[in-house]
Amino acid sequence: MISVLYVDDESDFLFLVKKFLENEPDLSVDTTSTAQEALAKLDTKSYDVIVSDYQMPGMDGIQFLQKVRTLYGSIPFILFTGKGREEVVITALNSGADFYLQKGGEVVSQFTELAHKIRQAVERKRAEDRLIESDRRFRKTLQTMKLIAFQLDNDGKVLFCNDHLLNLTGRNREELMGQDFFAIAVPEKLRKVKKELFQDAMQKGTISQHEEMKLLLRNGDIRDIDVMNTDLRDEHGALIGYMCIGDDVTERKFARKELAAW
Repeated sequence: MISVLYVDDESDFLFLVKKFLENEPDLSVDTTSTAQEALAKLDTKSYDVIVSDYQMPGMDGIQFLQKVRTLYGSIPFILFTGKGREEVVITALNSGADFYLQKGGEVVSQFTELAHKIRQAVERKRAEDRLIESDRRFRKTLQTMKLIAFQLDNDGKVLFCNDHLLNLTGRNREELMGQDFFAIAVPEKLRKVKKELFQDAMQKGTISQHEEMKLLLRNGDIRDIDVMNTDLRDEHGALIGYMCIGDDVTERKFARKELAAW
């Protein structure tokens, strides 16, 4: 069930919208005639989506939206209003409205579109929440396993690094986060060529899934790391960076060399 808070100072619209939406099996609607009353309701009850008129006494729909964003974060918000001025639309979207829907026209079609926008906004928010939770769990897993893990953006800057990598390199998180990984963690003689290979991969939109790399420690030592790379892409499929998970194989390589020397 999707819980809707609908705010409108026009009593006829309050009645009609509530009546229509609650004929839908997955929607329940609370109504209020002012933004101030709506904020009071939000203090005591959580909603999946807010639908609000623009022109209301005391606090208009955009001021209400801005207040909601400040107090309640990213709850889906739809501006549903008779005001069709372009500057209102732009301000609403820039203030964080999920959708803008103009009143007017054939009532059933208009309310059907509103119901569709409500479901669309809520599903998008739920998908974002699932993604955030999945990412949180994944990063928690990366923190606990005995492998190094780090994430680079498309400029080679560090977006994430786990404790195992910090312990191995002898660096603190502030030294790596937001910094060019190649400038800090790649040996100087390999730095230029590795950065060029990375930039070339970003431009081509493809990366090597498996590689061995040299990792520079704070004390100047160099470790051999066996790395698996996972590409990270935006909603359009463009490569925006990658996640690297690797194992320190320095001792194993040394042992193999010693065995080969016998």
